[in-house]
Amino acid sequence: MLAAAQQPTLSSGLEILDWVVIAAYGLGMLGIGVYYWLKTKTTEDYLLGGRSMKSSMIGLSLFSTLFSTITYLAIPGEMINKGPVALSWMIGLPVVYVVVCMVLIPRIMALRVTSGYELLEQRLGRGNRQLASGIFIATRMLWMALIIYVTSEKILVPVLGLDEHPGAGTWIALVVGVVTVIYTFMGGIRAVVVYLNAEIWEAVEKTNIFAI
Repeated sequence: MLAAAQQPTLSSGLEILDWVVIAAYGLGMLGIGVYYWLKTKTTEDYLLGGRSMKSSMIGLSLFSTLFSTITYLAIPGEMINKGPVALSWMIGLPVVYVVVCMVLIPRIMALRVTSGYELLEQRLGRGNRQLASGIFIATRMLWMALIIYVTSEKILVPVLGLDEHPGAGTWIALVVGVVTVIYTFMGGIRAVVVYLNAEIWEAVEKTNIFAI
């Protein structure tokens, strides 16, 4: 009993400084949205970044988008459960990326369209364009809602020490979702790309620190 009593206990929850950092991070996201909202002059600026963003920034932002919290939580579990077979679906990805980057993207960029759905309308009519874009929006909304909720419930709630508060994950997901929608709605594509690139460099710095 004495040995058990002398064992150190881990403190749960965050300190005031931690909450200050989190608040500053959220304000920084909103600040990015406001900054690019003030710089946006045309619809092309808002939707396409004025067609002047660097390909490296776009590539990094896509990389950050494709690797979500679910990716980091699920793939290690699948590897433990099924072994390297879980990676079999990735074998064809390098070939797909090369074809898309070297063949499809240059052809689409030469057409000066706002989105790929314009090509569907030109080839197959407005009805097919609306159907495809509607399906994409519905699946993306469900996917993003799932990612935000899983992140809040499985990661943020334990980190913040809110396990004993029912519904805390739902409220955290709501706050994160609202802040994300606001900065995205205000700043357009440039705000999203800049924020995701900042996330990439933050992850790189953390990896270097852990390696050292």
